[in-house]
Amino acid sequence: MACPRLLQQSVSLCSRVCRLSAWTVRPSFNCSKPVRQQLLPGIHHVYGRREFSRTSIASADRLFSKDHEWLLSDDSKETATVGISDHAQESLGDIVFIELPDVGTKIAKSEPFGVVESVKAASDLYAMIDGEVTEVNDALAQTPELVNSDPFGAGWMIKVKVADSSQLDDLMTEDEYKTFVAESQND
Repeated sequence: MACPRLLQQSVSLCSRVCRLSAWTVRPSFNCSKPVRQQLLPGIHHVYGRREFSRTSIASADRLFSKDHEWLLSDDSKETATVGISDHAQESLGDIVFIELPDVGTKIAKSEPFGVVESVKAASDLYAMIDGEVTEVNDALAQTPELVNSDPFGAGWMIKVKVADSSQLDDLMTEDEYKTFVAESQND
């Protein structure tokens, strides 16, 4: 008979803690909802995998390579910002280290220019175009996880002075890239 009494005491204690935390920590805290839904409303957990809701607006004006990098050129097509796609960062998992070239480094189309390491694997980064590195996202040295949380924004990697803007024509639009990814997953 000790078990039912212990259970009753536990339930009573839990309800007191919930009322206490609702009063002292967060007045809008709702004890009937799971805590993670209240504390992390923008993140949806499905089968233990993190899911972020992203709109395609973030990548609509970008071009993509078969190596899962993206490129965003300025209006004059003289400079471009480069990063990895959302698909690439999801496939890699939590990114823990990024090695990028120095400013002034010449990069050549289809040649490696850096490395991304995650908890799952290490992957080379391949240049989408010929050019010269004009800027490096130094924030990634301290917080490489920016690539996971914002691959099309704060997770950009390098900026490049474009050597030959006609090479941009060889890259995929967002819709073409989505088709490429879907077909490669079916193979």
